Amino acid sequence: MTVPERWLQPYDYDELRAITPTDLTPLPEPPSTDVARTVPVEETGGALVEIPDDLATYHAYLELGSQAMPRVMLAREEVIDRIRRAQASLPAPFTFLILDTWRSVEAQAELARIYKQKYPDLDARYIADASDTELIAPHTMGAAVDLTLCVDGQGLPLGADFDQFDESAGAMYLERLEDPSPQQVLNRDLRRLLSHTMFDAGFAPLDSEWWHFSYGDQRWATFTGSSASLYGRIEA
Repeated sequence: MTVPERWLQPYDYDELRAITPTDLTPLPEPPSTDVARTVPVEETGGALVEIPDDLATYHAYLELGSQAMPRVMLAREEVIDRIRRAQASLPAPFTFLILDTWRSVEAQAELARIYKQKYPDLDARYIADASDTELIAPHTMGAAVDLTLCVDGQGLPLGADFDQFDESAGAMYLERLEDPSPQQVLNRDLRRLLSHTMFDAGFAPLDSEWWHFSYGDQRWATFTGSSASLYGRIEA
């Protein structure tokens, strides 16, 4: 399916191929949703604060006409600290572009309604159910961040655009291709760079979205072998 807008613009292959590492290891399997659902939810604290100016943001969802979406980007302090740590470890000239962070329960539900109205056949797994009390939507915990690599102020679509809800957006899609094209190899290497940088800072991936990472939610607990989440849902 196509995205509501083209959030991220195409890039020059030769320019990025020359600066993208080629020796990063294949990505690990993302955590199991079924297992994550069984992880107890605990709240260890941590304030919800605004994303600071030293981290670049593009609040894409405001362009959908959402009324419930927070006007500024917010996340747990520990999540922000770890994003900073990850960005500091990126090789020049790469940085991050943050696309989304905390959503209230109302914003999560509204986003689902907007996308279902635009795309009635949208697979339910692409938008977390705000009413699910077993597997808590990580964005409502302040535990999740959607982000991509950025060069010279341009956010990069790593083989699929942000919210391009099809198999090409899957975290492992490019890893499983048997005969990838040079462009797909570059996108795979860029995803490895993004993902390993985030993993090293303590984040966990999501199977259906290469841009989504979380710290302290139930999927993170599954990925890291923790016995419970660090965070619970934050009400508006």
